[in-house]
Amino acid sequence: EVVIAIVTDHAFERAYSSDYDNSKDVYFNELSTALSQSKEIITIYNSSIKRPELPDALKVNKDFYDVALRLSKKNATFYDSTIPNAMDALATAVIKKIKYLNI
Repeated sequence: EVVIAIVTDHAFERAYSSDYDNSKDVYFNELSTALSQSKEIITIYNSSIKRPELPDALKVNKDFYDVALRLSKKNATFYDSTIPNAMDALATAVIKKIKYLNI
């Protein structure tokens, strides 16, 4: 019922080419399937401050860009490994979001 997507600083770099084969990318396939099935998605960004901007370089790969853009509008939480007990805080945030979604 819930998909947890982890977005690192360099998560989309492999798709910065218009001839990149999205069909062989597990990340792309799982996210596009989850989005098409209207699954609840919790996005975890490895930043404690804000959602990262989608890189302009990704725009050459329209399908991957569209999935990344839709993903960026989903429930999100942030992870910063420099914060003490960051993993505990992340787990608590994810559990709270799942309870909020009433799943």
